[in-house]
Amino acid sequence: MFIHIRQWFSSPVFAEDEDKTRVAALLNTILWFFIVSASLYGVFAPIAPEMMYRRAIIIIPFVVAMLALKQLVNRGYLRLAGNLVVLFLWLTFTVSMLFGADYHNPAYMGYLVVVMCAGLILNWRSAVGWSVFSILTNAIFIELGQSGILPQADIATPPFAFWAAQTAYIVTSTFMLSQTLHKIDEARANAQHELNERKRATRRSGTRKGYQGIGIEERGVGTVYLYCVA
Repeated sequence: MFIHIRQWFSSPVFAEDEDKTRVAALLNTILWFFIVSASLYGVFAPIAPEMMYRRAIIIIPFVVAMLALKQLVNRGYLRLAGNLVVLFLWLTFTVSMLFGADYHNPAYMGYLVVVMCAGLILNWRSAVGWSVFSILTNAIFIELGQSGILPQADIATPPFAFWAAQTAYIVTSTFMLSQTLHKIDEARANAQHELNERKRATRRSGTRKGYQGIGIEERGVGTVYLYCVA
C-alpha cells in the first residue's frame, strides 16, 4: 500500500519515451509546488475573518484540481494536463477578481504567473497568447469595476495581505524561471553528450565523403537539435 502511495506522489516513468518522462517530471514538480504553496497561502496569509469563505471557495477547488491533474500526469496525459494547469490558474485569478474588480485586489498581478507557466509548460506561442488574453481580462475587470457592474476591492485590505500575495507571486516566478533555466541546461548537456558520442563514433569509423561535422541548433526553450554539416 505504501509503495503505491509513494509511486502516486512520485513522477511517473515512461520507459519507452525518455522525453515524455522528462516532461512528466517537470509537470509533477509544478503541480506539487502549486498544491503546497496554495495550501500554505490559504492557511497562513492574513485575511479578515469575514473574507475566509471567499478564500476557501477559491483555493480549495484549485488544490483539488491540481490533485486531479496529478492523476492525469500519472496516466500519461501530459499535454492535456499542461493546458489544464494554465487554464485553472487563469480561472483561479479570474474568480478572485470577481470579488474585487480593480487593482486593489491582490489577485490583480496574478496573471503574470499564468503567462510564465504557459511559457514553461507549453511553448512561447502559448505564452504570447495567454499574455494577450490576460491583459484583456484585466482591462475588462477594471472597466466593469469602474462602471459599478462588479464590486470593487476593499481598500481596507491589510497591507500585509498584499505583501503575502506579492511574495507568493515572486516565489512562483522565481521557481518558474529556475525550472526554465534547468530545462535549457539539461537540453544543452544532453545535446553536447550526444554530439561527443557521435564525434567519437565518426573518428572510429572514419570520415565519410561529403561529411564535415555535427552542429547544434536551439529551437525554443529547452529544445536542441543535432544536425550534420555537409
